Amino acid sequence: MPWEGTTLWYSAFSAQNVSLEPIKVAGEHLRVSVNDVKWDIANPEKLFYLTDKTGYVNLWSIDLSDPNAQPDIAMYPLAHDLGEPLWQLGPSWYAVISANDALIAPNMDGERTLCHLDLRKRRVTPISSDYRDVSNIIRINDKQAVFLGSKYDESSKIVLVTLGARGGDATFQEIEPSTTRGGAKLAKAYISKGECINLTVDFPPPADQTHSKKVDLHVTLYPPTNPEYKASDGELPPTVVQVHGGPTSRSPPVFNIFYQYFTTRGFAVLDVDYGGSSGYGREYQDRL
Repeated sequence: MPWEGTTLWYSAFSAQNVSLEPIKVAGEHLRVSVNDVKWDIANPEKLFYLTDKTGYVNLWSIDLSDPNAQPDIAMYPLAHDLGEPLWQLGPSWYAVISANDALIAPNMDGERTLCHLDLRKRRVTPISSDYRDVSNIIRINDKQAVFLGSKYDESSKIVLVTLGARGGDATFQEIEPSTTRGGAKLAKAYISKGECINLTVDFPPPADQTHSKKVDLHVTLYPPTNPEYKASDGELPPTVVQVHGGPTSRSPPVFNIFYQYFTTRGFAVLDVDYGGSSGYGREYQDRL
């Protein structure tokens, strides 16, 4: 599958539209994946792409105008994934918006938050916002992009972001599509805010005790939330344990009316990004 291994190839074409000798750019069968390939907005012969060559999905580039050029990581390496498996065509996990600026959304231990990437200094700067899950980042111009953003208390919306004078500065404008009919709503006092937690567990599970090791496990806990009721001191809530569909996916810690149905009624919900989930690096995903 694409997230197990992908190879990226480049080929020029002659005036007669005959393909010349293709050049392998990146990737390796069953070992290194490649995703979200884009041409540079400023240099039409520079190619950007995401790959998990370092063990995490980071942004790389190559200048194909130089026949001796080698792929180069376009940022200081992060131990966080910038993209997710290619389940469908057309993802956009980052946007190169000028010769110096790009927008990325690394998964910071459960929250996929917006960051500015200085392409010259390769420096990543977080952009402060209430959006806990950012995806589908699309360039508009040298200062603006749009993305799909979700919060802990609101469903996803299309958001216009405008960069400021410094890397971490930005303003946001939420865009309501004209076809919006409105989703389920809940007063903020009743909304349970998911808490991202990193647990330590045995892998493989205890059935294979002779070879198990301690590994991390990412979960999101939604505690019971209802201002009209309070549990007795020392009492723990009944808990619904939830796992997402698979094989590779993840559950962002954002507003989910299904979970709120339980949390407003005294239940906790534990949403588990089990070993094999995406967004936490290649080793985590390969536990599948």
